[in-house]
Amino acid sequence: MIKSNFSQKIFFLFACPILFLSSCIGDLCGCVDMAGFHYDMSVVDEQGRNLISEETPNHIIPSDIRIFIVENGEEVMVRQEGGVEIESRHGVVTVEVGDEKRLRLFYDSEGRTEDFTSIIQWSEGDRDILDHRFNSEKKLIQVVRNEEVLWDAEGNAGAVMFTMVKK
Repeated sequence: MIKSNFSQKIFFLFACPILFLSSCIGDLCGCVDMAGFHYDMSVVDEQGRNLISEETPNHIIPSDIRIFIVENGEEVMVRQEGGVEIESRHGVVTVEVGDEKRLRLFYDSEGRTEDFTSIIQWSEGDRDILDHRFNSEKKLIQVVRNEEVLWDAEGNAGAVMFTMVKK
């Protein structure tokens, strides 16, 4: 009887914290409401300097960026709720890949499967319009800015990543 009671105490001593932490894991990791559609992009100036880097003159301040999706002619700001990346509230986080800083743009928690237009507002009065084109299988096939194809699925297997030259 004593061994059984001791074993139960040990079990509860270890089981309770694990159960508590696992019940919060969705909130901590953002698994529940993190965006289903996102991609990475590098942003460079005409000299090829990374505009996400603080060392670059006239660099972009990621926390100033806002993402909008055009729905029924209206601009709707992307707003992520939850997740560990507090910066992602407006649909943008900075990520480092090797020694390069990039932007990761998130759209919505449902993912996107049909053509849509988004607007990246870099700062007040500085915006770029991106068109996202999908095929009949509901797969992203192109990201286009002002008729310039930034990314095309043909020849680009895997994750969507491209470089935008900011003028």
